[in-house]
Amino acid sequence: MQNSAADAMTTLRFLLDAGEEYEFSDSPARLATSNKAPAFAPVEATSDTPLLSTDDIVEQAASISATANTLDELYEKLAAFSDCPLAKFATTIVKGFGAAAAPKLLIISELPTIEDDKSGAAFSDGAEGALLKSMLAKAGLSEAEVHAIPASAFITPGRRALTAPEMKFLAPILARIIELIKPKAILALGSAAPNILFARGDSVAIWRAEKPIMNGIPIHTTFSLSAMVKDTSLRKDAWGDLHAALD
Repeated sequence: MQNSAADAMTTLRFLLDAGEEYEFSDSPARLATSNKAPAFAPVEATSDTPLLSTDDIVEQAASISATANTLDELYEKLAAFSDCPLAKFATTIVKGFGAAAAPKLLIISELPTIEDDKSGAAFSDGAEGALLKSMLAKAGLSEAEVHAIPASAFITPGRRALTAPEMKFLAPILARIIELIKPKAILALGSAAPNILFARGDSVAIWRAEKPIMNGIPIHTTFSLSAMVKDTSLRKDAWGDLHAALD
């Protein structure tokens, strides 16, 4: 992806607005994915390109999301969105896998891994991807019955925590994905998705207890894949959370 001085200044303004905080960090098995995500469009900006504020960028994200009628169209619009601050850090948009219409379960994990960013396919990381695949198989769910995505289609530098402005930018995109997919149930793996959707900064423990409603669907939250890879004792409760989401 090509960068210009104007692009760099727009990104810098967005990041200067940022407040931080967040953290995301069995045998490897690669999950099947939908068509490979488009690479980011080259940016052609001139020296007089106006700098955009965080609110301007969020407004554009909301407009792009609202006018997309399919997931593929949404991803294409995001790939062409030259002012997207997170795109400056990413190689490509990371797409999910599974049924794109009315799946039994929409799974929303945390941030893409470095391998996800390289391939454009979510859950490319051996341990995390294999764990998710194992959980689905144990629950008797095929890939045709679920849709799984990261909360952000873009990696952050060093897979660092999302900032408050970044979450604000991602909110209309994630909400539109839910509207387009129309899942019967939602399971968040980690706190990123509910925090993005409801503009908060709460822990997994709080979201597990709360189960907020989005488009008439309760969002069940459990531990992130990275946490469950590191601490296998979390998997028992996560298994219960998965079943609760499906009930």
